[in-house]
Amino acid sequence: IGSLDDRATVVGVMYYEGSYYMGLYEVAHRDEHKKLQSYSQSLSSFDARSFVNIATGGQDKHIVDPCCGVGTVLIEALSMGYRIDGYELNKGVAWKANRNLEYFGYEKIVRNMDMHHINQHYDVALLDIPYNLYSSITRSEQISLIEKCREIADEFVLISFEEFDDILLEKQFQIIEKCQLKKMKMVRYIYYCGVKK
Repeated sequence: IGSLDDRATVVGVMYYEGSYYMGLYEVAHRDEHKKLQSYSQSLSSFDARSFVNIATGGQDKHIVDPCCGVGTVLIEALSMGYRIDGYELNKGVAWKANRNLEYFGYEKIVRNMDMHHINQHYDVALLDIPYNLYSSITRSEQISLIEKCREIADEFVLISFEEFDDILLEKQFQIIEKCQLKKMKMVRYIYYCGVKK
């Protein structure tokens, strides 16, 4: 027993229906993107990568992250070869996002602007909605962000700390899938939506 390095062999053991099973443990994706700038509530690289997969379904889609924070989703999407644009209202946070992108060798694509001024149309919007832990935002402002995503994209992935079923249905979204991401006592709600025509 010692510290594990890249050459270590890790074996997994599990008990299922009266039998033990053992095999090599392989990690499909490691949380490799350790950003220069981060926040305690930032998505992990693994979760961000999962959300990009949900948003694209493996298809070539143009993505927008209209409240991109420090750029976790952008970094993962770019590392997977997707086209993605990022917007961030807070000037300091936009600077941090571009610094993270540059650190990983990507262009500084984050625009410091209000997402309500976006006039380009995208295949899918991926919104990790601002919340009251670190952002002072009202319910009506959150709804306004959701409405803007409906305007600028054909599909929509919403990540939130509270449920928005009633608002999404009222705003003519079709909730295709919904799940929860739990981390200790914290719960994030994930919605994958289509836009009703």
